[in-house]
Amino acid sequence: MSSTRYSSSGSRQHGLASDPVYVAAQGIQGTIATKKAGILTSARARSLVFFLQALSLPELAGRPNPGGLSRWVREFINEFPERIGRPAMHECGIKPGQSYNVEQVRRIRTELGSVAPRIEEEFPLAGDTVFDLDYEERPIKGGRSSYPAEAFVEKCRRIAESRLENYLITLCTDPGQLIIAPGEDKTSALVSREEILQQWPEAESSAVAGSVPYFRDIIGSLFEFQQRLQDRNAADFAKTSIAKQVFEALDAGLRLRRIVMVNGMEGIGKSEAARAWCAQHLGEARYVDLTGINNKTSFFRSISRALGLPSGESLNTAALQTRVEAMLQRSGLMLVIDEAHYLRPQSERSEAPPELVNWIDTALVNRGVPVGLVTTPQFVVSVQRVERKTGWNSGQFRRRIKRVAALPSRPTQEDLELIARRLLPKAAGSVIKLLVGYAGSQQCHHLDAITDAVKEAAEIARESGRDTVTFADVESAVTGVLSETALAKNEIFTQRKQPTRGKGARQAGVADVLNEPCKGVSTPFRDTISAGKPARTSAAVMPAIERGELAEV
Repeated sequence: MSSTRYSSSGSRQHGLASDPVYVAAQGIQGTIATKKAGILTSARARSLVFFLQALSLPELAGRPNPGGLSRWVREFINEFPERIGRPAMHECGIKPGQSYNVEQVRRIRTELGSVAPRIEEEFPLAGDTVFDLDYEERPIKGGRSSYPAEAFVEKCRRIAESRLENYLITLCTDPGQLIIAPGEDKTSALVSREEILQQWPEAESSAVAGSVPYFRDIIGSLFEFQQRLQDRNAADFAKTSIAKQVFEALDAGLRLRRIVMVNGMEGIGKSEAARAWCAQHLGEARYVDLTGINNKTSFFRSISRALGLPSGESLNTAALQTRVEAMLQRSGLMLVIDEAHYLRPQSERSEAPPELVNWIDTALVNRGVPVGLVTTPQFVVSVQRVERKTGWNSGQFRRRIKRVAALPSRPTQEDLELIARRLLPKAAGSVIKLLVGYAGSQQCHHLDAITDAVKEAAEIARESGRDTVTFADVESAVTGVLSETALAKNEIFTQRKQPTRGKGARQAGVADVLNEPCKGVSTPFRDTISAGKPARTSAAVMPAIERGELAEV
């Protein structure tokens, strides 16, 4: 029978919101995960708790995390197929094609009985007996003399898929589940029993080592999975020279436990680098994007979601702020704030001091919480404006900033080539050269230019029934839709104000735009647009690329 509750109004949709499936999808609560980490003295064990908690949240380092912890449980099981099974199975062997005899099956069934009570019925042996309705013992039908090892491995896999998620939640929340990192002993993994009972009076009388009967070395495997995922995220990210500066600054912030600032123009990859760094530090940091945040309540609600704290509309600003402060101060997690220029008052007329900047100084940094601020140059301009209008002194804030990564305004040609090659790893050199030339011709948003060109070219290839992007696809994308879009943008955003009356009254047209320097498009591309028809890239673009005109960055 379903346990779903329904609202008094009879609305089934509203009632389904309290379904346990939806509740579980919100992830492991940040408050209780912090409480569990607080009784662990091992930094590695604490990191594992917050790593697993991060995997359970709806967003992971600023990206959607569909499926939450369930998805990562499947990834984890697939990562360690050789560790599935009971000790007897591993002793007998679990290689494909291997079979277990009667004696081995009986032993394995006995070990699996704690998690699969009816295992004898699934794997009956010749000579097994059952009791019928008259309580008479009779031989079982279908009994066999051997079973393939894969059958028992698949049984353990199904058990793991159905139970491992609950085990991981328990591991992150139950004080009775001990987490011992490889190479560490029990005494270094947990604070004293008295301290546990002070923080967690409902704790069991003794701590037990975390283990599951269907997966060998579950704790060691989780630590290894954390490292593998971190390494995989690092390998999947194109680490440009700009990204290296971002990583160095955030590494310093985590190490020094102070404020670090990453300052640079939009469109050069700093936000993507910050997200990538957080994805590689899920056990130590949380990422929050302040895009569009224009009030204090929205600010703390965004941080609450990133931390896995309650963030519903019914919570007021004070409740949100109290929970955020408590978790960050107790957990030691680093807070990486992207679009940090939204921290200052948004209104030009505001004469109030930057309350959120002061909050970072006093509630976080003064309490040892590391903070990374990813900003554009307008942040400093806004701070100076606030100082002039309010008399607020930014000296205390500047004093707490221990590292500043002042990023260049343009990526290098090597950076552009790295991004192009990462997006199209099998592309010919001429395709990469064309993409780099196109991106280098832009005034800004160089990385976006490469991404847009690749997406448009991939769509052209798909419409032609091909999976591989060719030079002609990129050529069509660059000289077609992207150039037309650039022209349209310039036409919209660079229109001159014309007299509304008299002889000079007229609308600014395409000719006006074409006569102006086209800020987003280089000369060869602009000539192509002006001609009103796509030109062959080999004639209009490639010579310029070969001369280095378009690739100069």
